[in-house]
Amino acid sequence: MTLKVTLRSLARPFVVCEIGTGSNANFWYDNWTELGPLIHLTGEKGPAVSGMHKDATVADALRNGHWWLSASRSRNAIISLLKQCLPPATPIVQSSTDDRYLWKMENESPTDQFSTAKT
Repeated sequence: MTLKVTLRSLARPFVVCEIGTGSNANFWYDNWTELGPLIHLTGEKGPAVSGMHKDATVADALRNGHWWLSASRSRNAIISLLKQCLPPATPIVQSSTDDRYLWKMENESPTDQFSTAKT
């Protein structure tokens, strides 16, 4: 069990999620923003402070074509940080493709081709 967790944590930085509809990608834990997993930015308090459950998908965070907190007037630092970090919602709302998980090596573009040699 420990080996599985260790390998997962080693591989996690190399896996990025290309958002389509947002229905599969985890809002907090998947690497779908340019800044990496949002939980790394907000800490474990992010879900509680924002009101978005830790198991929420990216699609769950959308309301009427906008991020759920776009109308929030909260001055909480976590809410402000999230508002600044979230990409535009429009491409997700208009997408009909599935989310895709890709490999990303340091300075290369993400790809669906895994290479042991490059890893």
